[in-house]
Amino acid sequence: TFDSASGFSGQFSTTFVVDTANKQEGVGSLKTSFGQPTAEAAGSKIGGMIYYDFTSPVDLSAAQQFALSYYTPAKINGSTALQVNFITNGNDDGYNFTLAIDDAAAGWHTLTFNKANPSATANNPNWASINRIRITYFNLSNNAEPTYMLLDNLKVEKIGVPLSYHN
Repeated sequence: TFDSASGFSGQFSTTFVVDTANKQEGVGSLKTSFGQPTAEAAGSKIGGMIYYDFTSPVDLSAAQQFALSYYTPAKINGSTALQVNFITNGNDDGYNFTLAIDDAAAGWHTLTFNKANPSATANNPNWASINRIRITYFNLSNNAEPTYMLLDNLKVEKIGVPLSYHN
């Protein structure tokens, strides 16, 4: 659950608050607000970006899969994606998982992805020492909607057995 905004930061004019009214579980979800890609992000089509910094490195080497729930208040039209990055070194890329959310209907959705299949790997990440997670919304179709997205239930699991870290 995303019950607290503590540890989060936003990029590309992304703002965030905890929304206690619309959530999957726990106290709340993280409401990330953004618009169409801004001038600084227009080339990459980044619609919104948040980081979560761990207070100390987390060992995810035993993980086998991850899940992330997201909510969109309106249907998303065209090509869009969420990218989840598990970072060891620096601010940016690590183990990158790009997940298409093209034409997603309004409401809650859950994305499940396998640790063995990152879409890219950069900057020498190490599953035993993850310092940061970055979640990016790519607005590839330059949609005017949605202007916000809720995130909840980032889960790290060994198949059939939840690990100790759930945010």
